[in-house]
Amino acid sequence: MLKAAITSSAGRRLATIAAVAGLVLVQGAAAASSPPTDVPGISPDDIAESFPPVDDPSRIVSVTGDLTEVVYALGFGEHVVATDLSATYPDEAQDTPKIGYQRALDAETILAYEPTLVLTDDRAGPLEVFTALEAAGVDVVTIEHHADLQAPAYKVRAVASTLGVPDDGERLVADFERELEAGVATATEGVAENGRPLVLALYLRGERVQYVFGRGSGIDAVIEAAGGLDVGTELGVDDFGELSTEAIIEIAPDFIIVPSNGLESVGGLEGLLAVPGIAETPAGADPDHRILQFETQYLYGLGPRTGQLVAELATAIHRPTES
Repeated sequence: MLKAAITSSAGRRLATIAAVAGLVLVQGAAAASSPPTDVPGISPDDIAESFPPVDDPSRIVSVTGDLTEVVYALGFGEHVVATDLSATYPDEAQDTPKIGYQRALDAETILAYEPTLVLTDDRAGPLEVFTALEAAGVDVVTIEHHADLQAPAYKVRAVASTLGVPDDGERLVADFERELEAGVATATEGVAENGRPLVLALYLRGERVQYVFGRGSGIDAVIEAAGGLDVGTELGVDDFGELSTEAIIEIAPDFIIVPSNGLESVGGLEGLLAVPGIAETPAGADPDHRILQFETQYLYGLGPRTGQLVAELATAIHRPTES
């Protein structure tokens, strides 16, 4: 079990590294604002008004992985005719035809699948693609992206309303909220006993793409709810950034969380420990319990399983030998 002294030691580590952050921290090029806490129009009634049912959801192209997960969770998977490359969950979604990357779409490629409905969010593009789809008679529904713990319920309700199954959406939201509540309860107990451990959230794609996530990334909200201190947020990283070897060692994260396919891309746990600085951290010293891997969509998608993720992470960081 973690020692209660973890809070004070974490604070000292952060204070030390923050003093030299300008030397070791490189901000990500695509910074985002802080996650919203008061989102206008996010109540169930407002969502239903903003997303009326479409006439024909029989052939769906889902542009982002998180929305694809919601479509399948609502029982409309058999109507999905194509998805973008980020659709990795559930397994059936991986087998669908692919339209490319969500931020580099092509209207002709999408139209080839004869969709009646295209579900997307406001990060996808280019925008003229959706204009062309609408001109071709396709219903295009754009769901605003949020990077906080309101996001799962918001996108579930928006998709459910669009598909004409709001009651199914509410059941899915109830599951999310119940799992989130259980996770927060575990976190509250753990924080009271042990303080908040430092958690470093990484995005990995081989040896050259290694980012730390921070404020406004979405995983920051998950870590906070699970009773941890998000390293990126504490260091003022907006969205994502790069940390030097010196910073990783100085910060000394108690836990490191990584996407499973990203871990594979660096050669597994052994490969991650070979990344400069990782093995010298408390997390690296106890990799079996403190380097935590999760399926990518589960970890970073803010989908309907997010409550379950918070509960699992809270158990892992407050009771590492039990997880």
